[in-house]
Amino acid sequence: MNSIDKEQEIQTPTRRKIAKKITINTALTQYEIITKLSQSLGWRSRSIENEDDDSDIIWTDCAVQPERLCKMRPYQKINHFPNMHEIARKNYLAKNLNKMHKLYPEDFNFYPKTWLYPAEFPSLKSTNTTKKIYIVKPEASCQGKGIFLTKTLEGFEENERYVIQEYIKNPLLIDGLKFDMRIYVLIAGCDPLKVFLHKEGLGRFATEAYTSPNSKNLSNSCMHLTNYAINKNNDNFVFNSDSKADNVGHKRSLTATLKKIKDLGFDTEKIWKEISEIIVKTLCTIQPSLAHVYRACQPDDPYNGMCFEVLGFDIILDDIGKPWLLEVNHSPSFNIDSPLDFKIKFQVLREALILLNLTSDNKREYEERKKKQILLRTLAHNKEQEKENKKNDFKNAQLRRSNWESSHMGDFSLIFPSTNPIFDTFLKTSQRILLESTGRRLVNKDNRPQSQDCGIKNLNPFKKSPQNQPRKSDLAVFQRLYKIKKVKVEPGPIPPCIQLDEAFRTTYFKSQTPYSFIELVVPKKTTEKVRNKSIPKKRISMYHQHIEDIFKEKRFGERMTSFGNPRTINVYETPLQIYSVITDDSQIQDSQKTRFYKQIMLKKLF
Repeated sequence: MNSIDKEQEIQTPTRRKIAKKITINTALTQYEIITKLSQSLGWRSRSIENEDDDSDIIWTDCAVQPERLCKMRPYQKINHFPNMHEIARKNYLAKNLNKMHKLYPEDFNFYPKTWLYPAEFPSLKSTNTTKKIYIVKPEASCQGKGIFLTKTLEGFEENERYVIQEYIKNPLLIDGLKFDMRIYVLIAGCDPLKVFLHKEGLGRFATEAYTSPNSKNLSNSCMHLTNYAINKNNDNFVFNSDSKADNVGHKRSLTATLKKIKDLGFDTEKIWKEISEIIVKTLCTIQPSLAHVYRACQPDDPYNGMCFEVLGFDIILDDIGKPWLLEVNHSPSFNIDSPLDFKIKFQVLREALILLNLTSDNKREYEERKKKQILLRTLAHNKEQEKENKKNDFKNAQLRRSNWESSHMGDFSLIFPSTNPIFDTFLKTSQRILLESTGRRLVNKDNRPQSQDCGIKNLNPFKKSPQNQPRKSDLAVFQRLYKIKKVKVEPGPIPPCIQLDEAFRTTYFKSQTPYSFIELVVPKKTTEKVRNKSIPKKRISMYHQHIEDIFKEKRFGERMTSFGNPRTINVYETPLQIYSVITDDSQIQDSQKTRFYKQIMLKKLF
């Protein structure tokens, strides 16, 4: 036996690294389909009710609070977004849609007219007519609980809050039955917003033949409501027993329902496109709120993928084929009461989880990225470089994510980001509404070139000239009075007293609000050029001489002493001098004008 054979005998076979299985925490869900789904994907499921759990994915049936998201690690995922109640609750959905409808009435006309009780009940009664039928829903209910139809706007319980909508009296019927469609939508990210629409869903049918609402059938919920939880208890309900026969019974597949609609003569491709736009417009109303909370909880997540959510949009069609949004469910039912239920819901959830690209390497990549950031921060101490590295990590992460999603969509289709520019307008408007509701101001960036900006700044007499610069106290009072942002230059000196007269004539009688904004123009400082650098002469008019005579009076000194500032004023036409002239009752005979001047000067000066 030679030496080569001995070496081969001594060598031991190398062990392959066993890939760690993805773990999913199912402690907070009641649906068996989640456990079956994890088994089909080769994941390991466990049930631990602990916020410090390090499972790769956490599935819960309840809403997620921001505190829970803050405690999660960046490689973990959870199946809800904080603040999704902004569209999942009926009252919040109505508020957000009504705000956008006021600004874009033609674009946000895809939901029935909605009022909130009791806040908007007086406005509803003022527009009520005897021909209208209303559907009343508790603001925080589900599965059709507490819903009723009314014509007289009566029967409301005390200390209860409702959402009142105009009832759609002309719904599209299939086999003489009213129906709606449950559309499944995956929100894969909120900053930027990423929305996928699944082509499969459910068609839910009522169990009583539909007739126009009247006083006799208003209480028949199995005729007017399509909720599965209500109609399944009716004797006429037909359960689906074969997943392949998805076009029979009172719960059918979405594809079979759309095929039936197409047989009735409607353009289903156009209807599907309109449904996609409804979904995106609805999500645009809350995207700024979702992104704000998400970035506050997880500012360093480059993948924008710690949260995801499968929403259920309920859509109904009228007799001309127009889709109407009824409500949005942030926790749609994943019970499997029939083979068709299991087939559709299993497919939707499985393809959604595949799109998320959950791997056991996510934890290792996070730890390596964290070590690299700490090393660069320790050695470089360069904040600009650190910001640039974060931007590059975000771009690379989004690129890898987009490449994965484009090849693993299944029956999902990406509906946002979109090439339609109107959605960007809706997002900006929602951002402005959010800032106004929180009391913040939207900062408008100055897009002018630097040379133009510098040219305007040089016109300010309080900059670039330290020898003529007044004291800080005088400058602060001066700027508060004149609201200086960009100094305007006039060819000649115009006293502020005259400007106040003009403002009184043009502004006060139009708006009748003495606190309206008045932009005073700072007069250009005029001097006479002389060879020997003598003191500049003032150009004093008859009006100015009259004001200076007033300043020399004893009464002016007494007024200054009462204001707590007995010093002699040498600066020509300071705000205090103007105020003293205005408050002198002997100078202005008109009492209304005097009151107007006093209110403006006191507000801006003190």
